[in-house]
Amino acid sequence: MNGLKMTIRTLNEMCLARELGEDKSNWEQVRMAGDFEWDGYDDEDRPLSKEEMRTAINQLKLKEEINPNMILLKLDTEVLEYFRATGKGWQNHIRDILKQYVISHR
Repeated sequence: MNGLKMTIRTLNEMCLARELGEDKSNWEQVRMAGDFEWDGYDDEDRPLSKEEMRTAINQLKLKEEINPNMILLKLDTEVLEYFRATGKGWQNHIRDILKQYVISHR
């Protein structure tokens, strides 16, 4: 980034600051800056593509839809080791398998 300080405010807070003369934004600099162009060096500064933004939004929506109940579940060591060995998301994998079981046995 270019070292400028960024403050996060709500729209109401921004309007109030402008009305009170407390707005410290340099709007001339903002207008002259134009669109952001990534220099290709720091991947964290790279703007998201439209597809990446859609994917992120959809993942957030899915997380909101999934509201699992937290429980204590006792598993045999062999079962636990098997699922842990499958890597990241092993707990979700167990949940998905149990959900499929319930659906198929209704």
